[in-house]
Amino acid sequence: MTEQLSDYAASKIADMTMRGFSPDAIATTVHIGIERARDAIKEARARALKHAEDELDRERARTFEKKLKAIRAAVAAEKEAAAKIDLDPSSATLTVAEIIAATASKHGLRVSDLRSMRRIRRISYARQEAIYLAYDLTPAGLSTIGRAISRDNSTVIFAIRQHALRNGLPLPRGMKPGSR
Repeated sequence: MTEQLSDYAASKIADMTMRGFSPDAIATTVHIGIERARDAIKEARARALKHAEDELDRERARTFEKKLKAIRAAVAAEKEAAAKIDLDPSSATLTVAEIIAATASKHGLRVSDLRSMRRIRRISYARQEAIYLAYDLTPAGLSTIGRAISRDNSTVIFAIRQHALRNGLPLPRGMKPGSR
């Protein structure tokens, strides 16, 4: 590109010299031409960058759609499996402690991990699942579940909503969606 600018400047200078233009007029004209060429180069680079960013956004959207499709399929399979089990909360003989223990075991954790104050995602998600299942499958109240897992009842409500939202599940016992 630099060669093209140099060739342009040389041809312009030669042409204007032959026509009798003053050196100042020649310098101004060449300078304006070079600035226009630089602006055109900047615009071309900006268009190329914008195109690359748009392509990257489209690729991210395609990847997101693939992940979303896989998640929807997993949720549908989980719902289908849950429908086959046909658990009725009113006839459940499970206790909150049993549900917490089973959930901990399912995730390869200890019950003490679920009751701990640790906020690691793997533990938090397992804890939220245990709370959701305890509220859904037992007649226990929010405070009872909270005491069993060493949490406040408002934390129990948050955990139920988060697990339901994350897994596309309905809120149990007629809970209404919160402001979060």
